[in-house]
Amino acid sequence: MHVVFRVDGSPSIGLGHVARCRTLAAELRASGATTELAYCELPEAMARACREEGLPVWELPGIRGSEQDASALALRARQSHAQLVVADGYAFDARYTGSLLGPDVSIAVIDDAAEGVYACDVLINTNVYAPRGRYELAGGVALL
Repeated sequence: MHVVFRVDGSPSIGLGHVARCRTLAAELRASGATTELAYCELPEAMARACREEGLPVWELPGIRGSEQDASALALRARQSHAQLVVADGYAFDARYTGSLLGPDVSIAVIDDAAEGVYACDVLINTNVYAPRGRYELAGGVALL
């Protein structure tokens, strides 16, 4: 399985989402998957650390969450034959992730705000207190 993580990090938005995705990517690689990380914003030191631990990184054009960003990510996912795209960040709304949905790739969204509408196959909220009732989910979406 090939997994593309879509995440950003910077001094203004923090690096917590990147740290979470790096950990998930390492566990997936240990299980035999291949992984890569796509970003619009990431400090060079963090990009280098990802590469050094075996996590290839790809800089996407445009502003995070933009149409240009989503189009470039969809192209990268197709080119790399990704079976799963994991989006972790506040810029990835239903419009963004919905543009990635297709028969050949599943979309997982990691959310910790517990609000909003999501277009994905799997919605993950890692908070212990995550309220199930605050999400608007289409049929077939798994909430973890």
